[in-house]
Amino acid sequence: MKKRATSEDFGIYTPSESFGKNAKIFGKTVLLAAVVFLYMYGMTIFSETVFNLEIRGPWSMFKTFTNERAVRFWLYFPFILCFFILNGGVWLFGLMRQPEYGGEFKTSILWWLKVCFAMLTGIILLNIIGYSPMWFGIGGPFFQNPIFGDGFAPMYLLQTWSMIPIGAVMYWIGVKYYRETGRIWLGAILLAVMTTWMFTTGTVIDPFVL
Repeated sequence: MKKRATSEDFGIYTPSESFGKNAKIFGKTVLLAAVVFLYMYGMTIFSETVFNLEIRGPWSMFKTFTNERAVRFWLYFPFILCFFILNGGVWLFGLMRQPEYGGEFKTSILWWLKVCFAMLTGIILLNIIGYSPMWFGIGGPFFQNPIFGDGFAPMYLLQTWSMIPIGAVMYWIGVKYYRETGRIWLGAILLAVMTTWMFTTGTVIDPFVL
């Protein structure tokens, strides 16, 4: 008979330990995620203040918050956190738990490649389908926007291109944090914070959505 998966297999908590100890570990995890975020935010402030430089890739990524964007952060954060707990945590490291491949480095690399395949293939296919008319010279990108018109449509796909390398880096962090802690929480919380921070400070705030 196939062994039934437990909460420990999913990296949620350890049943053999007391509730108090599990709660203490979770509290320390949240604190550590907060410390990492504050360090990154401090570096962002330092970069913008001292060097007048943004931390960015192909588009703006991590910027300091305005009052409006700080409010937006808390509107988006619960939904993005749920995504990373379920899809980027329970699903990836529990339901789709990968075997060990010998050494730590080899295992981490192979896990990361498989995670990237699982989490980024959809975005890659979306871009291939969306831009194929333009590549073959038969028109502009698909997914025309009914509100802003044809000229605005490429911007949605253009931003998703940036998610591919950024996502690859973030999922490496998620894999390493899971392997170091044996739990999904640190990676899920920190990746949710980084993603929400990036979306709410580095992109245009759409007046038609939350």
